[in-house]
Amino acid sequence: MKVELINKTMKNQSIKWGKVETSVVFFIALMFAIFISGCEVDATVAPPAFEKKPIVMSYISTKDSGVRVRIAYTQPYYGKIDAPIEYVKDADVWVVDITDRDSSKLTYKLDEESYWVDSSKYKIQSKHEYRLNVLFKDGKITQAVCKVPDVNRATNWQIVDWALNIDTSSMAWAPYSWRISMQCNNPESGFYYQPLFDLIVEDPATSGLYSLLEARSWDDPSQSLLATEGVILPVVARGRTYDPRSVDVIKYQFKGIALTNWVYDKYFQYQYLAQYSDESNPFAEPILLHGNMSNEVLGFFSAYDFNEIMVMAP
Repeated sequence: MKVELINKTMKNQSIKWGKVETSVVFFIALMFAIFISGCEVDATVAPPAFEKKPIVMSYISTKDSGVRVRIAYTQPYYGKIDAPIEYVKDADVWVVDITDRDSSKLTYKLDEESYWVDSSKYKIQSKHEYRLNVLFKDGKITQAVCKVPDVNRATNWQIVDWALNIDTSSMAWAPYSWRISMQCNNPESGFYYQPLFDLIVEDPATSGLYSLLEARSWDDPSQSLLATEGVILPVVARGRTYDPRSVDVIKYQFKGIALTNWVYDKYFQYQYLAQYSDESNPFAEPILLHGNMSNEVLGFFSAYDFNEIMVMAP
């Protein structure tokens, strides 16, 4: 009985020492792995493979002096990127008015690195649908379609509510604050609307109108509104300003706004946002640019327009 007890005790002791040895081995392996992972290792990683692709860019509007199309090849983002832009100078480029079944071939202008047709020869018209056709020298064909917005529908703006406040205290860095609520009653579906405006005030003593140029609505493209047919577009803009006439602005009366209303399609909106986010930023990352060109060609064919009107306060 005593012998069995001794054997059992030695067996249990052996199991305990086995667990200790296993823990010690695991701890040593863990410390070795941490040590190895902390060592610096030089490695050469090849940059991502670059595939050169053509890119087409064109905006059309009734306000432009003609139709301009730029065609070039993409450049690598990694490695040596100081090479000049490789423009495509030997393509056949046509713009087609689908509404009127009229077309014009664009000619390449070397000094502007773009294809061009003057508005005196081919006029872009409001509410018309256009197609851009590009035939490359290797036989590759690409095309895209866009519609010019009806800028006259963008004149139906009205001011719903407004408030002007003056803070004459010495702590006011911008004593003139304002808030404008307005709406567009007949927007065109599928287009983005971005109203920019200056406040118009009147001096009752002289009946003279003044434009407070610094009291301008914010021009961030992300503030633009996508229109839906039959739905009123509400806009609320607010801000503070220091105007040279602010010392006397308390006697002024608000009369309305000088409105510049931009209307554009979604591909113009994509490019607008990309340029706005990348502007003056040396650390900007590459931006995914949505396009509507066919046959795996990058870029877009888009339309925009704008008008300038006075909208008086109720």
